[in-house]
Amino acid sequence: MRHSIGLTPVAATLTLLFTVPAGYKANVSSVYVNMAAATAKTFTVYWQHAHNATHKIYLSNAQSHATQDTPPFTGNLIMQAGDSMWFNSEAAATPSVIVNFDLYKEAPTVAFGGE
Repeated sequence: MRHSIGLTPVAATLTLLFTVPAGYKANVSSVYVNMAAATAKTFTVYWQHAHNATHKIYLSNAQSHATQDTPPFTGNLIMQAGDSMWFNSEAAATPSVIVNFDLYKEAPTVAFGGE
């Protein structure tokens, strides 16, 4: 099942974009961020593993972003059940975020060492 989630997070507020439901995996193909204001603002996007809440994989970390910059992520990111994606921007930013992913049923995978 293909999905696109579009949100307009509140500036300077850590925002949950989505969590992979139990019994599913998500193949994330892209994350787009757009700032409505012409002034560049910084933002952070990360993937958090369900099995270890302190394990955050940053797709962008305090990246400066104007309205027409390159997306912070395009490719294939396989997220496991319970994994989540988070967003935060600096104060006075006006972000819009779109995450595109394919959600599919699959047996859970054992975590690899150091993951």
